[in-house]
Amino acid sequence: MKGRVSDLSLTDNGDLIAWVSGTKRYATTIEMTDGEYLDSYCTCPYAINCKHGVAVVLEYLECLKKNQAVPVW
Repeated sequence: MKGRVSDLSLTDNGDLIAWVSGTKRYATTIEMTDGEYLDSYCTCPYAINCKHGVAVVLEYLECLKKNQAVPVW
């Protein structure tokens, strides 16, 4: 998974957005709903709650673990 997530950013409302390299390059967004649940939206054939969304969340958690800033988009 290393290096597959690029341009990870936070939106103004706290969602995550990134590009994920897989079979193709996919735009992926993660939304927090009700303050508890995550929903992901992706340009891959699955479109929602796919492995690309998981990759974005894992990359974000890794940034938090390393105290790396995630830019606001």
